[in-house]
Amino acid sequence: MEKGNNMNQAGKEKLASHSIAGKAATTTTVLAEKFSYNHNYLMKKISNLACSTEFKEQNFHKWFYVDRENDCLRDEYLVTLSGLTALGMGYRKHREYSKELEELVNAFAHQQTRLNMFRAIRRVKEQIDL
Repeated sequence: MEKGNNMNQAGKEKLASHSIAGKAATTTTVLAEKFSYNHNYLMKKISNLACSTEFKEQNFHKWFYVDRENDCLRDEYLVTLSGLTALGMGYRKHREYSKELEELVNAFAHQQTRLNMFRAIRRVKEQIDL
């Protein structure tokens, strides 16, 4: 078994336990822990992304939570897979390519939606044919 594939279902669900507009999302806190990043660095990187407002609203959502360990209110972002892709591609470094990167990420998301729809239709057809 590959090292990266040994996470149980509960662990996977914890990584992406939120959603934005019906899309699975994780948090910057989880990303910072998983990839050994400073959380404030990730927050700043997201706020400085050179993507459209629409893309940012669909793939990043800033919210607040209670940090019970330190008894205080903290902020973090919810991040979709498309947002994570954009973050990983480094929109800020490649400002001249930001529109193209955004189009590519959106095209993948659109195609995934279509594939999910076709799978659902196929399952319904199979149940009807039974």
